[in-house]
Amino acid sequence: MTYWISQILITGLLPCIILILAGRQDTRHRIGHFLGRFQTEKGRLGSLNHCDWIHAVSYGEMRSALAFLEFGRKQKVLAPKVLITTTIDTAASLACQHTDDDSICVMYLPLDWHPVMKGLIRKIRPRRFFLVETDFWPSLLLQLKKYGTQTYLINGRISPKIRQMWQILPSLFLPMLKSFTELQVATVQDQKTLHDLLDQKTPVLGQFKYDALKIHSAIQTPGFPTGTSDEPILLFASWHPNEWGVIQSLIQKNLPIQIWIAPRNPKNSSAFSRALKTVSRKVTFLSEAPQTLNPRTVLILDQMGILTSAYHHSSLALVGGSFNQVGGHNFLEPIAQKRPVITGPNLRNMEKDAEDFSSRGLLKIARDEHHCLELIQDFLTNPRPWIETSIQAETYLKTHQGAIQRSWESILRFS
Repeated sequence: MTYWISQILITGLLPCIILILAGRQDTRHRIGHFLGRFQTEKGRLGSLNHCDWIHAVSYGEMRSALAFLEFGRKQKVLAPKVLITTTIDTAASLACQHTDDDSICVMYLPLDWHPVMKGLIRKIRPRRFFLVETDFWPSLLLQLKKYGTQTYLINGRISPKIRQMWQILPSLFLPMLKSFTELQVATVQDQKTLHDLLDQKTPVLGQFKYDALKIHSAIQTPGFPTGTSDEPILLFASWHPNEWGVIQSLIQKNLPIQIWIAPRNPKNSSAFSRALKTVSRKVTFLSEAPQTLNPRTVLILDQMGILTSAYHHSSLALVGGSFNQVGGHNFLEPIAQKRPVITGPNLRNMEKDAEDFSSRGLLKIARDEHHCLELIQDFLTNPRPWIETSIQAETYLKTHQGAIQRSWESILRFS
C-alpha cells in the first residue's frame, strides 16, 4: 500500500518534477529520457536482451562497479551484454571512458515511476541486477522482482541516514530489502544494521574499493611533461581552492621541487592559475600538452580520469579535502602506486582507513599546515625511509583485497 501511495504522489507531483528537471542545465535535455523516451550515453538499449544490469551512483561507486564488471568478464561469468546506469555526470563519464566495446551500454537511471520502470524492464529483460552500495528505488526493485530478475546488493553500505528512513517507513523499505536474491555487505557494522531490520544474517565480504585500486583503467591518458631537472614532483591531488594556503606556504620556501596540482574539480583550474600568478609562478595546463616543464613552472592537471597516472609519475602525493572541512579524499590510490602520502587532519570520510594505516606507521597525517611543511622537508632531506614505508603500505593494502572475487563466488551459487 505504501508503495502505491508513493507512486500516486509521484504522478501528482509530475508537473513539478518536470519543472525542476527543466530548470537544471544538466537535466533539461534528458526530460524525455527520465519519462520513458530512453536515450543512452553509450551503446544501444535495444541490443540488451537478457543483459546483466549494474547500477552505481557516485564516482567512487562506479570505480567499484567497473572493477566488479572487469573481474566478471575475465572470469566469463558476466552476461554478453551489460547495462550500466547512474545518476551522476562524473560517474557516467567514467563508465563511458572505461568501456570500449559495443557490448556495454551506459545511461542515466530514469525516473522511478511505475510506468517508466515497467517500460525499461520490459525493453531490456535483465537477467541479473547488481546494486552497488546503496541507492534503493522502490519501483525499480519491486518490478525487477515481479519480472523474475535476480537482484543483488553488492558492496552494501547502510548509512545511518538510510537506516533512519527505513525505520520511519518500514512498510516501503522492508519489501525492497526482501526483494533481493542476496544482500552482500562490506562491513560487520552494515551486517548488524541489516540484521536489526530484517532479522537475518547477511555475508560480510569486504570492501570493493581495495580491489578497484588494482584495476588498470582503459582510459587513454595524455603524456606527462618531463622536467628540466631531477627535482622531485609533489602532487597536490584532489585539491580544493580553500586549501591554497598549503601550496602558497610551500612556494614561499623556494624549495627545489616541481609542483603539480590536480584540482578536485577541473573547473577550478583557473582559480589555481590566478592564485599562482599572485606568487609569481608560471603555469602550464596539462590540456595544452606541454613536452617539458621549466623551473618554477607549476603544472595544473585540468582533466578528468588521469589521477592514477599522475600518482605514478609523482614523488610525493598530498591528498586534498583534508586541509579543509570536506573530510578527505582517497589516499589509498597513491598507496596503491607505492607513493609516499601526506594528508591533512580532517579525514572523516576515510576515518577507519586512516586509523588503520596511520597506526601502523604507513600514512603521514599532518596536524596542520605548518606540520605539513615539516613533513615535506623531511621527505626532501631523507626520502629513503618514506619510499620504504610506501612499499610496506602497498603490501599491507593488498591484504584487504579479494572482496570482488568473494562476491562473485557467492552470486554464482544462485546461477
